[in-house]
Amino acid sequence: MISVRHVVNYIRCSAPIPEDFDHLMRAIVKNSGEESAIFKLSPQDSFVLKSKLHLSEGAITELKRTFSSKLGLNVIASRDEIRKFRKEIDINKDYEFFVDKLVKEDKNGKKIEHPSPRVVIKNLKDVLTRRIQCLKDNDMLIFDDSCKDSLVISLLGDKGSEEVKLSANIQNICHPNSPDNLTLLGYYEGQDTAEQLSDKLGSVFEQWNSFDTITYTSKAKGPITIVIKKQICGDLKFLSALLGHQGQAASCPCHLCVTSWSLQGSNKLTLDCCDLNKVPEYRTIQSYAADSVTGANSVRVRSSPLCSIEPSDICIPTFHIFQGVYDAYFDDYLIGEANRKDLAESKKGAKSNNNDTFKDQKKKLSGLIKEEKQQKNYLSVLTKAADEGLCTITAFDLIMKNPVIHLKHPVQLCDADTCIVNHLSKSRRMDEWIKCSDCNKDYHFPCASIFSPDAKQELSRYSAIWKCTKCKNMTLQDHHTLAIEAVTELNAQVKFVSEKLQKIEDERLHLENLIQKSTGKTRKQLEAVFQSIGCDPRTWYQTHTGTQIRKILRKENIDSIMAVFDDNSKNQIVKNCLYGLSQLMSISGNKSFSSSEIDDIEEIVKEFGRNMKIAFPKKNLTPKLHLILYHVVPHLRKHHSWGRTSEQSIEHLHAQFNALKRRFQSVRNIEAKSRLIVEELGIRIWLHDHGVLDS
Repeated sequence: MISVRHVVNYIRCSAPIPEDFDHLMRAIVKNSGEESAIFKLSPQDSFVLKSKLHLSEGAITELKRTFSSKLGLNVIASRDEIRKFRKEIDINKDYEFFVDKLVKEDKNGKKIEHPSPRVVIKNLKDVLTRRIQCLKDNDMLIFDDSCKDSLVISLLGDKGSEEVKLSANIQNICHPNSPDNLTLLGYYEGQDTAEQLSDKLGSVFEQWNSFDTITYTSKAKGPITIVIKKQICGDLKFLSALLGHQGQAASCPCHLCVTSWSLQGSNKLTLDCCDLNKVPEYRTIQSYAADSVTGANSVRVRSSPLCSIEPSDICIPTFHIFQGVYDAYFDDYLIGEANRKDLAESKKGAKSNNNDTFKDQKKKLSGLIKEEKQQKNYLSVLTKAADEGLCTITAFDLIMKNPVIHLKHPVQLCDADTCIVNHLSKSRRMDEWIKCSDCNKDYHFPCASIFSPDAKQELSRYSAIWKCTKCKNMTLQDHHTLAIEAVTELNAQVKFVSEKLQKIEDERLHLENLIQKSTGKTRKQLEAVFQSIGCDPRTWYQTHTGTQIRKILRKENIDSIMAVFDDNSKNQIVKNCLYGLSQLMSISGNKSFSSSEIDDIEEIVKEFGRNMKIAFPKKNLTPKLHLILYHVVPHLRKHHSWGRTSEQSIEHLHAQFNALKRRFQSVRNIEAKSRLIVEELGIRIWLHDHGVLDS
């Protein structure tokens, strides 16, 4: 450094003016010949700079112009050099690209063929070997208690947007859940069912099942062959599809064990009936094969697992587990509790059971809407009957004053002495008749002064007994009086039903405002808390996202949420349940646990289960809660971690993939667009494996 300072001082003596000194230094660098390469970025470094800073071609050109004018040399490699390097790391050569014909329905229901992209990896083992070698060369491979002496590689799959994506990640790094750690194995448009996975990506599963070791080169030890420990990760639908399981609505809802329970109906298994000490019987690859013969234990008949992995090596999802448990138990309770408190404080006082959940309240609202509709229809019928009675009374009045005006045409008269059917309007002329039990003569209902819909229904029965006015020796005046009494009774009934309908409408409107429009004070406070922690509530039928659930389950946020409600024993036990779920969420990460730590986690799970039984005794046991209560601890004892690989990474991949689709949406050629997307994903993997994205 002293020598350098002497040289610089010597040069300053030759160029004492700052402008001359700068010009001299630029001239030295510019005329240093091949040695000037030390002042220039390599094509690889230039590519990294361009990719990491997301620089466009125009931005690169502007940088070159700036460096040339200020430094007197071009620091960044040429465009051709960068393009050549990019071509060297292009991974498109590792994939096959197809354009399938997918049949879709247009808005008119007409089925049309639609070109659909499909990408399949050619040689999975070679691609993973190159990645592992790269990670080793960059000192990024690690081996801890969860990995031990094995390379842990996980197969992940999920449907996002229109595409089903299959990928693999390597656990032996610091951040295995990064989406940039995912090697794309293939994707297609469609559903993540067993049939389509096998049809579209069958070769990928064959490759996955065909290798158990990978060989890479160590600088110190030379070639090293290491055993591969395989795992599978995804949501429950994807995992069930891979194994040949019928799904979570089956009689044995769990894909890991053969425990049978009902999720709905009168025989559903509620939490208060759950035995937390029960040890489930695990499934195996052999048991899946045996059950597929007869379809026992909710295994699809004649199915076979797409991946030859023991169910005990399947990762228990974290992202979807916490979201599912929160949605099934806590979201319903919190909103229901807010509405219940608002209903209790409301002057309109709609009755609410202390155990009503949000689901119960929505069910009650549906019942009120149905009852309101029924009462409106009934009121309409009563009003029509009362109007019919008034018309009948008017007709009797006219005929009593002047019998000559009695109309006998065009409608056929009944056997009544004074049939007034032709005095009624066409809309009120009834085709309903009634027969006298004594004389067997037929009468119109209005002519018999019968207007009430309930009375008509009762007398229309086959076994009904009714005597006509002739058999009762009633005069026209008696008939008139009977009609007036019937109409008076109908008007009283109309008034009663109107008042009842008004009460139902008020209760329905009040409950509807609380549920759908969040008009209650407590509900507004709850939503304000959600908004303050970045978890804006959705409409009454939507749920929080997985990322929002993670925010909600932070201890300080749980305290803020529960502070909205009354401090009673019920809310306290729900709060403890949220604390327990929060602890479990903190466990699901990259950390590796010792046996003693797993013992502590087991106590947390048991305490969480006991609290859930007290808080939600009549709620059914969902498959996701079952996984927490019965399978998390055994999974930890075998793998010493939970969440080192989670479905969160592939969820992030969906976002990256969709962004690339939007970026290349102007590319009309389906295969060309697929190649561009795969190339961009490959660049991110290269940057990740060289430690660029983590730096």
